[in-house]
This record gives sequence, structure tokens and C-alpha cells, in this order.
Amino acid sequence: MSRSKGRRGARMPVCLTCLISCVVSLVVLVVVVIIAANVAFNKYVSPKIGYVTLSECNKLVRGLFRSNRDKIVTDEYDPKDLDDFYKALNAMLFQKDKSTEELRAEYDALPESEKTMSFAEYCASTHKYRITVDTLLNATGLKDKPVTRWVLWASMLVLSMA
Repeated sequence: MSRSKGRRGARMPVCLTCLISCVVSLVVLVVVVIIAANVAFNKYVSPKIGYVTLSECNKLVRGLFRSNRDKIVTDEYDPKDLDDFYKALNAMLFQKDKSTEELRAEYDALPESEKTMSFAEYCASTHKYRITVDTLLNATGLKDKPVTRWVLWASMLVLSMA
């Protein structure tokens, strides 16, 4: 299938011509997109993030994905650190830590119909630390503002998923 009439090899086949033109067009398009993205990033985004260029951002992202956790984290946290964090957070929010005895008293005060779990499960479900939307709103003084309630509830939901 060639365009030539009678002469062999006088012109290239149509399929090969089409393939070469498509490859050249694709290469030109990719180069134009990369240059345009680089110029746009450096002109509009870079001044807002401290004049970091697109190539520097790419190096940073590649470094993040190639990082080795064992070389970075030298002293992992343990469950006691997490308990200390929640105690400090509750102290800042003016909440009181519940001791095991207080949780036992709460559990014993429940009617028998509501005791569907053991005491250990009850302690785990209450987490000993009751940080709720209401306690956060009370601590910040934003209890009467409905918009902040929904924003805070949504942010706590997102944080609990993380």
C-alpha cells in the first residue's frame, strides 16, 4: 500500500508516514506542555511558596517517596507516649482524666439492659478520654455558633479516619 504508481520505493508508505507524523506531534506536544507548566508554575505558584521552582519541587517529592523510615525515625513512640499526649490535651481542654475506679462506678451505674459489653470493652469504648465536639466547643467558647460546630465535627471525622 503505497502512494507510488508504478515505481517501487519512490515514496514512503502511508502508514509509516502517519506513524512518524504522530510520534513527532506527540513529542512536540509533550515538550510544549512541560515548558508551559514550568513557566506557569514559576510565575504563579513559586512566589507564593517561597520562590521554589518546579524542578526543586520535583526533587522534594522524589525525596519524599524515596525516604527510608528506619533512617528517619530513631525513637518511636509507645502507648505511654500516646496516653501522655491525651492527658496533656485533656488538661489544655480542662477535662479530667477518668480513673479506672470512676469508669467502674459509671459501668456499675448502668442499667442491666444497657450492659451489653464487659467492663474492659466499656473502658475501651469510652477511651478514658472523652474529647467530643461539645467539649471542644465549650473549651473554645464557640458553643452557640452552628457553623463552627459542623466545621469542627467534620474536621474531627477526618482526623479520626487518618
